[in-house]
Amino acid sequence: MQCSDRKKGCRLDILDQKIDTSTATGKAFLQMLGVFAEFETNLRKERQLAGIAAAKGKGKHLGRKASLTDEQKKRSGQRTRPG
Repeated sequence: MQCSDRKKGCRLDILDQKIDTSTATGKAFLQMLGVFAEFETNLRKERQLAGIAAAKGKGKHLGRKASLTDEQKKRSGQRTRPG
């Protein structure tokens, strides 16, 4: 991949994909790749949110497990109280 500054009249050539952004076709193709990449990201996000909602619906605990037991939390609170 060769990359240059567009403002100075330079272009981006992706050598292994044969995409030349100095042409109208190359620019359009690169923009289409960006659209499909964003679309896939949105699909992945929707699937993830659906999976989280399904897990919550089944009563599964999400997130990491507590590092302290209830007893440890109680003892910790007693040590920090004044008096």
